[in-house]
Amino acid sequence: SKRHRRGSSPPSTSSGNGPPAASKGTPVKCKKRWRQNKEAEARILAKTLANHSLGLVEIPADGHCLFSAIADQLRRYPFPTNTGPPAPLPAGDAPPLSSPRGAPP
Repeated sequence: SKRHRRGSSPPSTSSGNGPPAASKGTPVKCKKRWRQNKEAEARILAKTLANHSLGLVEIPADGHCLFSAIADQLRRYPFPTNTGPPAPLPAGDAPPLSSPRGAPP
């Protein structure tokens, strides 16, 4: 039997038009292998995240998903905000910057 070069198509054993006999089923095998790799990757990622008390969250892909992801994180882990008056500067620190031109002092 003749050997074919790596990277080239194997010789066709079928007669007529259509894919070579050796390539039948190849797309299904590739899809199956891809699905198995994806599932294995998901299991490893889930285990790694669980070790750090983290997890995956589905965010709808609506064009604003980056902002939705940040908003989701802020809802889950509240970020402390300072809603009161600004704290006074300690003695000896530089005075605050001047107001922009045209802005009231």
